[in-house]
Amino acid sequence: MTSTQPDDLTTRLIQADKPADVVHAGATCLAAMLGGFRWVRSRHSLERQESVRREVLQLEKSKGNRSGSLIKFTVTSLTVLDDDLGRWRRANPELTVRRPESVESIVCSSSFLDLPGQHFVVLTQP
Repeated sequence: MTSTQPDDLTTRLIQADKPADVVHAGATCLAAMLGGFRWVRSRHSLERQESVRREVLQLEKSKGNRSGSLIKFTVTSLTVLDDDLGRWRRANPELTVRRPESVESIVCSSSFLDLPGQHFVVLTQP
């Protein structure tokens, strides 16, 4: 994946020193590269909201992420939520499987930990 980073993100990534700062800056750069996503540090996820639809890429950071080296994130899950679908499920309980309220809006959800192989992103720029 090749993309140009905004100068302030690139500078922040280059100047990051502590592992947590490197991860935060790297994930923020990755979010900018993917377009429309933002890094939610408290949930370790990249999230994009468009109208009633929310897409969540859950990331697991590598313990080896350090300033001046490759930065690696493993994608552990993908979840797509749609508020319209959640409202429809609540309005039509006889037409759908009963779910806890917290997952009524899920369109799809996949755990990449259950799939063979590794799914990860390595930032090589800057």
